[in-house]
Amino acid sequence: VFQNSNFVQWSPWNAFQRDFQQQDGHLSFSTPNLVASLGIFWHPRYLGIGGFAIFAWLLRKRWGMPRFQWASLGSILVYSLFLAGVPFQNARFHLLSLPFAGKVLAPAWDRAATWIMQRRGLGLFLFGLIFVLQLGMGIYACRALFATSALEQQIAAELRTIPNNQRRLYEFSLEAMLKARGVGFEKVNLWYPDIPAPRPTDLLIFNLEAFGTQFQGKSPMKNWEFIQSNYKLRVLKQWEGGWQLYEIQ
Repeated sequence: VFQNSNFVQWSPWNAFQRDFQQQDGHLSFSTPNLVASLGIFWHPRYLGIGGFAIFAWLLRKRWGMPRFQWASLGSILVYSLFLAGVPFQNARFHLLSLPFAGKVLAPAWDRAATWIMQRRGLGLFLFGLIFVLQLGMGIYACRALFATSALEQQIAAELRTIPNNQRRLYEFSLEAMLKARGVGFEKVNLWYPDIPAPRPTDLLIFNLEAFGTQFQGKSPMKNWEFIQSNYKLRVLKQWEGGWQLYEIQ
């Protein structure tokens, strides 16, 4: 069952890597796995959990807080070290750490909230500050989704204007989107190694800029290189981000 899973490639050496070669292609990240695996302590999306934990630790005696939850903190660290050995990164994996972080910091949050709410002006200021920061971060985090949705609408609208005439549409990574947006061509996914030979007037939509490195040596790039080498491609439309629509001749 797990023969083709990325998890069977777990290795402690992955902690110091940020580039990985997988069945899905070449994956490259901005930080090494070890740094990313500890993201719950430093990334802004987690509301500065790490900084607040240090602050709570320093003031534990002054606030009369219960003993620090070392078991919960240890669970977070052990899980983070496990993530460091997985040969890819995904921010959603950190969600499993949040309940333990909550247990570690709950007493400190309670003391801080009580102290702040006793000072009405400070409480309103901090509430407004946190609200603005979270709103800004939410918009920033969703910007890629909005941009992708707008691009998909443009691509689908353009394809719906082209007469079908029994044409095939050779594509990669767009099949579900094209079906959902009512694009009715017979679709050929370049992910598969054995694809039917193109015919004149068939269409091809591809993003060499996005796929050229990640899928080098994989079926999508092999199929692209075969079509490009053996057929003439006429550009019908270009979009931002590298997407291009071709007619195969």
